[in-house]
Amino acid sequence: TTINDNDSAPKVSFRLLSSSITENGGVAKIRVRLTGNITEYPVTVPLTVLGTATIGAGNDYTYSIDAPDADNVAPIVFLPASSTADGVTSIDISVTVNDDALLESDETVIFTLGNPTNASLGTNKTHTLTILNNDAQISIFPYDAVKAEGSTGGTTGFSFSVQRDGATPVDQAINFQYTVTAGGANPVQADDFNGAAFPVGVNGTIPAGQSSVIISIPVNHDTDLESNETFVVTITPESGILTGTAS
Repeated sequence: TTINDNDSAPKVSFRLLSSSITENGGVAKIRVRLTGNITEYPVTVPLTVLGTATIGAGNDYTYSIDAPDADNVAPIVFLPASSTADGVTSIDISVTVNDDALLESDETVIFTLGNPTNASLGTNKTHTLTILNNDAQISIFPYDAVKAEGSTGGTTGFSFSVQRDGATPVDQAINFQYTVTAGGANPVQADDFNGAAFPVGVNGTIPAGQSSVIISIPVNHDTDLESNETFVVTITPESGILTGTAS
């Protein structure tokens, strides 16, 4: 008599589709799971690695597979259950991130599972790890930002300093945008600015070799009798640059 096995194969998938780690975060753990029916056979899963980050010692990252077979390299192998031990149902990929001093955009490491033996692929076939750059931070502070608006036509410039924080390197330019919004108990109105519109998404740059740059917000002169008015300037740096004091 032959007993046919009618159990469905287990499934292999990442626990999460994505995660992130700061560049000085050390080691990221990415879990791969084997779910469903227990198998008496080893499950072998090919693994490919892509993304914008560069692999290798001295580059952006290295990785290893924390598997019981201890070879620490692809493919991923789930050992089967036996009469004396439960089978392996989860394995972590350890990504060690190199903390460099480069001004760079956030980078990605993309892991993709291939078709396994003795199992099938689950829903989460790909995991994207984002390495968040931590080498640069900028802030904005008032520079010459409390004054009379003027009443004889034209505009008055209200100045703010956008500067590199802490040990942010000065050898590369940092791009940012700034946006003006109404704020405070007596907020400005759109017609206080050129074109009767709040400045939005205005481009700015801290040049290479400079620790800061001054931006000027032109405010229209008028003859209206009104209370002192306030506005908020918020900066948004380019990808990979952190924000200290944002507005």
